[in-house]
Amino acid sequence: DLLPEEVLCMIFDLLRLEYVKNASLTCRRWNNIIFLGPYVKRFQFKIELSNQRNPTEDQSMYFKRRMQNVVDYVNHTKRCYRQLSLTLESIEPDYFQSIWECLHPKVTENIYSLKLSLYDVDSQDTIRLLAETVPLMPNLRSLSIPRCYFRYPADDQTIVLRSSSVQCVKLEERMKIEIDMPELESYEGPPGALRNQPLGFDKLKHVKVSEFYCNPCQFRNVETLIVYNLTDARFVEICNTCTALKELRIWHRIDIAYPDTLKQITKLSNLRRLSFRSIKRKGFDFCLDLSDLSQLEDVDLGETVFHYVKQIRLPKTIRYLRVRVTDTNQNELIQYITGSLTQLKKLWLLYGVDPNWRRGNRNGSVDKNKIKALHNLTQLKELTFEVARLYRWIFIDMDDLMHQLRVLRLWLCKHDGDGPVFPMVANLTIEEQTPWICEEDSCSEDSSEEYE
Repeated sequence: DLLPEEVLCMIFDLLRLEYVKNASLTCRRWNNIIFLGPYVKRFQFKIELSNQRNPTEDQSMYFKRRMQNVVDYVNHTKRCYRQLSLTLESIEPDYFQSIWECLHPKVTENIYSLKLSLYDVDSQDTIRLLAETVPLMPNLRSLSIPRCYFRYPADDQTIVLRSSSVQCVKLEERMKIEIDMPELESYEGPPGALRNQPLGFDKLKHVKVSEFYCNPCQFRNVETLIVYNLTDARFVEICNTCTALKELRIWHRIDIAYPDTLKQITKLSNLRRLSFRSIKRKGFDFCLDLSDLSQLEDVDLGETVFHYVKQIRLPKTIRYLRVRVTDTNQNELIQYITGSLTQLKKLWLLYGVDPNWRRGNRNGSVDKNKIKALHNLTQLKELTFEVARLYRWIFIDMDDLMHQLRVLRLWLCKHDGDGPVFPMVANLTIEEQTPWICEEDSCSEDSSEEYE
């Protein structure tokens, strides 16, 4: 107990959250250190209340007791939480107001992070109440409303969320809302929310939207842009205006109307990461020349088929490449990769786009004689085959390649007969995912530990 507070916090950091909560019961000093000071940021105050849409009398009484327990706890606690997560389902506006009145300002004046999930709410009264109180939260840095399922009235009006302190915003895609936050650095949500920012977004660095129909001049300083689709005109606008971009990710495709459109990408001289699923064009050939982007390291070309190697030019700085391989371009493509991309560390070869193989389908076969040349990539550490047809003995007699690899992935691949035979190689991790079980990537929305 004579240890300084800083040393105690270092010890608490080594403990699981459950044991830290036990430590808070040891004495008042430890409790105050854990819950009344900066260390409380390790915890999240999590409230979950759910009511039935048409509750019986017993169900209604049970819900009211639970809600009263929350109100009583908040009224009596002295803990200064920094993170608040509030999940409500089938809550009438009057109930929400009662809960919110006990939280604001006692809890909200201290929080740095607010996450609000609303299900089956009758109106936008809750968001209007939030819009009134968010400007009164001086320490709020992160606002997240990832789930907000309203039954919108016919005459609803767009609500404006204002804050002079919020730096990170995540909104549910269908929300009818606008934001006025001059300190905003990161945004994910409906693109319409960004349209009427009066002061622009000088500090905005990271944007994730479904469509890009905002004024590109608002995003001159954006470094990361993630968007679902891009039209020809919007792509050109981004290349001309958002020259600070370091990462451009297009979930789906770029719609190209003119052959010279892709040449505009050379204006993004700071680009380090580029990815898209496909390029849609109208009956003309195109060339994707990225060779002048000297800082580019990570390229995902998605499902786009480059029938001829002359259609693609990559800088020698590339460290990661994902590219579509076909029976017709496999030889020329492998030769180009091994001859030009000598700094490559991770290579992902996509042989098909449909993991649900049909009987007799012979496309997407990996040619052993061609991929042998990959051992010339002396920096290569990770190799992935996706939706490919693999023969049983394909990796035998590839000792040079196998010994330099650290990870070999067979993603949604089809094996002829039994699975492939691998040579006995130390320090090589082999990862397989069958085409019959397709798991979605999961991403934790909040890396902080939780306290309920």
